[in-house]
Amino acid sequence: MGFSKQTGQRLILFLLAIAAYMLLYQNPDQANTTDSDNTRKEQPTAYINGATFLIYNQEGAISTQLNSRQALYFSDSERIAIQSPDVILKTPDGQKINITADEGVFFPTNENLQLKGSVKIEQSSAEIDTWQLNTEALELNSLARFISTDQAVTIRRGKNLIQATGLKAWLDEKKIDLLSDVRGHYVYQKPSP
Repeated sequence: MGFSKQTGQRLILFLLAIAAYMLLYQNPDQANTTDSDNTRKEQPTAYINGATFLIYNQEGAISTQLNSRQALYFSDSERIAIQSPDVILKTPDGQKINITADEGVFFPTNENLQLKGSVKIEQSSAEIDTWQLNTEALELNSLARFISTDQAVTIRRGKNLIQATGLKAWLDEKKIDLLSDVRGHYVYQKPSP
């Protein structure tokens, strides 16, 4: 899956067009925000409410959809600050993984998304029980299809529970490494005849 330079340029051009429109209607008091030291903060160059970003793989199919309540693009640091991100990942076998958080930062040049605050990953399917992972911070590299955190994680599937500190996960390989302090609670269910 790739996020081509041309696609990135189109995204930036689109965001800049939205920013120009929004700046025409922006309150002048909001534009001059300073921190406690009266030094100037980096100002966003684009502001979008209800944003949806689509990331395509090399075959041209959508592999990742990133929705947000609000997105601010900062051209100096080439990042997008996102409020209430909702990410939908498609696996090679067509299943969907949904990731939500309180906030995030997306770096379009390397397709890296850093999520913070009540991060939840959920995958449901007709074939398997729904599983859910909860943590406070998570990093997703959409290009490598890799997820990692050094925070405490809790994974639930049915009545089963696993807790650990730190995680590395390769989405396409369906491989998860729990890094330390791993504890689990497994409820055996006798198969139906």
